[in-house]
Formats: sequence, C-alpha cells, structure tokens
Amino acid sequence: MSDICVDTLLTHALKSDEVPPPALVREAKLLVENIGYSQEARKTRRMNKTTRSLLIAALIILFVATTAFTTMYVIHLRSVRELHIPGGPETLEFGLPDGTIDEMPTAIISLQGFAGSPEHSAAARWISFIETYDPDGAILAEIGDTLGLPPEYIEYVRHGAYTMEMVEEIRAILDYYGLSLLGDAIDFHTAESLYLIAYNPFMDSTFVSGWGLYYTSGAFQLDVWTYTGGFQIRLTPKGFFDTVYMNVGDIEAFTEWKFENIHGTELLLALGRNDNMSLIIYDREDAFITVNVGFETKDELENFANMIDFTQLR
Repeated sequence: MSDICVDTLLTHALKSDEVPPPALVREAKLLVENIGYSQEARKTRRMNKTTRSLLIAALIILFVATTAFTTMYVIHLRSVRELHIPGGPETLEFGLPDGTIDEMPTAIISLQGFAGSPEHSAAARWISFIETYDPDGAILAEIGDTLGLPPEYIEYVRHGAYTMEMVEEIRAILDYYGLSLLGDAIDFHTAESLYLIAYNPFMDSTFVSGWGLYYTSGAFQLDVWTYTGGFQIRLTPKGFFDTVYMNVGDIEAFTEWKFENIHGTELLLALGRNDNMSLIIYDREDAFITVNVGFETKDELENFANMIDFTQLR
C-alpha cells in the first residue's frame, strides 16, 4: 500500500461532495483487492481496527467515484461559479483619468471543467503552486530569454514551467489526477486554417481574421474575428492537463440560464454585468468547451449559440 493511500484515503472518504482523483481511486481498488482476497482475511475473517477503517474508506471512495458525476449532471446544470479557482487577488486596482485609484472585483475560472473534476482540480493545484514558487520573478529573470529547460521539455514549457522543480510538480499532478500532457502544438495564423480546425461548425458566420493553437491531443484555442464581431473558443479534451484560465471580473454578476440550441445541445449561457463579457459553456462527454464573446443581451447570446454545432467541434 503506497503512502498516498495511507495519508489521504480517510480524508477524501469524508469529502463525499468531491470527486476522488483517479490516482486515489486506483489505490482504493488495490486496497480492496489486497484485503478482500488475502489468505489471512479468508481464514480469520477478522481485521484490525486500522485495516477495517481503511477498507471502509476505500469502499466509500469507490462508491463516490462511480456515482458523483452522474449526480452532478442529473440534478442541475452547472454554474459559472463552479468554474472558479480560489486564490489570487480578489480585486484589481486601476488608475482613473483624474489620478485616483479605483478597484474592481476579479476572479479566475477554469477552462478545463467544473469544480470536482480531475481537470479543474489539477489546474487549481498548478495555479496555487506558481503563485508561491517564484513570486518575485527572480528565477525567471535569471533565466532571461531562454526556455530555461532542454528542448525535450517543451511540452512542460507550454504549461509555464521553466525549472526542473516546476516540471516535477507537473509530473506529480499528472500522476495524482491521472491526466496526460496536451502534446505538441501547432500555431495557425490564417482564417482558412482556423476554419479547417473546427470542421466547419459555424453556420452563417464568415471568418475575417484570427489565430489558433492546436494540440495533438485534440485541444485547441481559436481567437476569431468575423463580420459580426469577435469571439474566443477553447476546447480541452477530458483526461488532459490544461492550465489556461480566464479572468471574468465579478463572478457574482453573471446571469445564467440553460439553453438548448437548434442542434439539440444543452448549453450553459451566462451574461456578465461588465465589459460586455458573456460565456457559453458546454461540458461534452469527451471535452470541455468554453466560448467567450462580447454580447450584452440574452437574445444576442442565444442567437450566437445557435450558430455553433458544438457536437462537431474537434
């Protein structure tokens, strides 16, 4: 039995509202198998107090892992507030023309999944790590314009790593949550290339210009400008580690509702109060998709949501 099981099994078993990470689920399975099928347990049918407690905790974790996601999505459509990643400044200061300083609420959200998912938890852990690892930027300044790591670590560099300590932290996160790196990335700088990435999911929309980043895992980000305005889409496949996040300002200001578009896809739509920020969220079975677009009204956002066949985004 590994250290992760002994140190965390009982703690996670008490968090029935939190989906256990895959690494812990694997430990729980091993524990049940080892205890349940050991010759000693078969002969005596007795267990010491510690073993019995660990077995009960393992069974609880396996039950939660099996049922938690089903419960989450059947009971209600998730909320933008459940994308929030705690930590970081709660307000952002900015200067006004008259020389005074004002501040506005700030919150960052995950673009990988809702709270409780391995992808969200992994991103939150990484963001927490980098906030304290090199807070004054001294290590990065010493590295200068170089990558800081050998070329074979380029996938880690794309996640913001520039030292081996950061690489090891990413590796620990991948192992704990059972995730993989996004893979090699390809930049796209033409509208035609961007259009091909998404397999033409857009109806009644014409690209003017844009930029894109496509990973071999299937993850991608599109920053697109059309004749009707600009928008940004990010897709992260389930089972992959992604650290990109978005600052949405006052997260409590969003007005949210469930919307089924003309393609029969049930979406979460959210209108922000400030900066014309509006979001479309689709938690697909194989991927998490976030659209950031600047609309001010419910009708505008719903009309735009009808233009995209989210089931075809790849």
